[in-house]
Amino acid sequence: WLGERLMRLGSLGKLWTTAAATRDHTLTFGFSNSARLFFSTEASKMAAQYTLESLREFNGSDPAKPVLVVLKNKVFDVSSAKNFYGPGGPYSIFAGNDASFCLATSSLESANLNRAVGDISDEDKKTLDQWVSKFEAKYPLVGSLVSASL
Repeated sequence: WLGERLMRLGSLGKLWTTAAATRDHTLTFGFSNSARLFFSTEASKMAAQYTLESLREFNGSDPAKPVLVVLKNKVFDVSSAKNFYGPGGPYSIFAGNDASFCLATSSLESANLNRAVGDISDEDKKTLDQWVSKFEAKYPLVGSLVSASL
């Protein structure tokens, strides 16, 4: 049934390059970077929650799992850009991690992964907000980052 629907939608015009089934059973795809269609099941109404520990398994090393990146506690499925975020990609260091501090400060150092952003400059906060906007426009939001104590 789903495959048939995707084929019909694909024949309507330019099908956006991403189609991702996430852990919460949401299927997201669209027709351009600016307009998206969202389909979801009842199970997707409650967004998935990840801890830093649980996020690590989504680093691209298992091709059966999505590649996830966190920015400002928002978990994005970047599987459509495995060439950037997957193993061997220039930004693979971000996969399965909170990349907020790194992207805010233009750092590719692993010591800056999963680091709090409370002490960054106003300019870096602006940069981080721009990255979040780019990710929101390009990648499906699949959950949120929560503290391990929750």
